[in-house]
Parts: sequence; structure tokens; C-alpha cells
Amino acid sequence: MTCNNIELFRPPYGNVSSSTKEKIPFAIVKWNIDTEDWLFRNAEHTYEHIISHACDGCIVLMHDIYKETLEAVKMSIPALQEMGYDVVSVSKLAKSKNITMLPGNIYRSFNNYNLPL
Repeated sequence: MTCNNIELFRPPYGNVSSSTKEKIPFAIVKWNIDTEDWLFRNAEHTYEHIISHACDGCIVLMHDIYKETLEAVKMSIPALQEMGYDVVSVSKLAKSKNITMLPGNIYRSFNNYNLPL
């Protein structure tokens, strides 16, 4: 089975070599906020990290395999919305910033100082 609608790629651990980068036919998405939820496994810690580092155009890394991360998301989304942020997919975020994501480019966020590598 193949997926013909793939547009984005997040490399495992965020690692991508220059030779791999040249071969990936998708925009490469990393992040500028690493919650380290896998390390701390604590909903409150993850929530505080998200809220204290939130910024316009940020991409937040979290892992949906931990129940503590789910709890952090449940707390974070309303708080972020109250702060005036929209929580959207990476594709919608790029579109909202009028950015066309190009294959082989690496995107860590969509704010003025962090586009693309």
C-alpha cells in the first residue's frame, strides 16, 4: 500500500544527513520547542514547558504514546487559546503564514527568524 498524499516528513529523532535531505521528496519538519515529554513523563512539566515557550509560528514536539502527554495536551490547548494562539497542523500553520513548504527544505518553525534551512 502506498500513500500518495504525503507532503511532510519528520525524521526520527530529528536527524537527517545532507545526503538523505537531498533524497527526501518532501518538506522536512522539525520543531523549535521540544517538550522532552519522553524523558519527564509528567503532564504538568510538559504543560509548563509548552506554555512558557509558546510563540507565534512555533512547532511543538510531543509524543502521542504517553498518557501524560495527552493530559498535557488537554491542559495546554485551552491555555494556548486563551493566550490568543490557534493550535493547528503544520500544513495549516505554513498556509496561515503564506509559506509554501518545499521538498528538501527543513522547517523548525514559521516565525520570521526561523525559515527554512
